[in-house]
Amino acid sequence: MGKVLATLAVVLALPSSAAAFEGRLAGIPSVHGDRATLPMLAHGAVRDVRLARGWRIVHDRVRLDLGGLRIGDRLRVPADRRRVVVVRRGSVLSFRALDGKLGDAQAAESDVSSALRALTAVVDRPAAESLRTKLNTLDEQVQALDSVLDAQRAGIAALGSPPRDAALVSRLQAASDAGRAASGQLEQAVTQLDDALSLVPLTSPDLPFETISAVPALADSALAYLKQSLPTVGNLLQAVLAGG
Repeated sequence: MGKVLATLAVVLALPSSAAAFEGRLAGIPSVHGDRATLPMLAHGAVRDVRLARGWRIVHDRVRLDLGGLRIGDRLRVPADRRRVVVVRRGSVLSFRALDGKLGDAQAAESDVSSALRALTAVVDRPAAESLRTKLNTLDEQVQALDSVLDAQRAGIAALGSPPRDAALVSRLQAASDAGRAASGQLEQAVTQLDDALSLVPLTSPDLPFETISAVPALADSALAYLKQSLPTVGNLLQAVLAGG
C-alpha cells in the first residue's frame, strides 16, 4: 500500500503540461478520416503531433480550420491534443490563400485559352485586342503568384531545418520556374500583337493572319508551362483544404 501511495504521489507531482507540445508548423498537415497530424518543429527536430478526434484550432478567439494554417505558425498543443492554439502567425500565406492565388492564375489562364480560340476562329482587331488584354492579365497574375511562391519557399527556409515537405518545396520551385518562363512568352506574345495592331489602321477591323502568326504558338507554350506546373502545387493542398 505504501508503495502504491508513493507511486501515486510521484504521478500527481508531474506537471499537467508534461505531454503538451509547442513548436512551429513545418509542413502541410496530413488528414486521416476525422484525425489530423501536424508536422511541428521544435528544438531542431520535426515531430508529428496527432490531434484527437474533435480537435479545434483557435487564434485570438477565432476558430481556424487546417486550410487557415500557415507554415511557420507557432502552435501550442495541450496534452489532450484537442484544442490547438496559434500563438504566433507565420509570415507566409495560409494554405487556403495560396490555393486562392493558384486559382486566380488558372482562371486567367482559362480566359486566355478562350480568347486565343476566338482569335484563331476570326482574325480581327477586336479579337486581337481582347487577347492582348487577357494575356496582360495572365502575366500580372503569374508574376504575383511567383512572388507568393518565393515567399512560401523563404518561409520554409526560415524554419532553419530541413523541410518535412520536400515535395512541396520542389513543386513550389518548379511552379516558380515555369511561371517565369511563361511570363517571358506572354510578354513576347503581347509585343507581337502590339506590332500587328500598329500595322493596321484603327478604322480597319481586319487583321492579316500573317501579322500574328507567332502569337498562338507563344501563348500555347506559356499555357502549357502553367497547366503542367500549377496543379502539382494545388494537388498537395487539396487534402488539407478538405480536412476541416
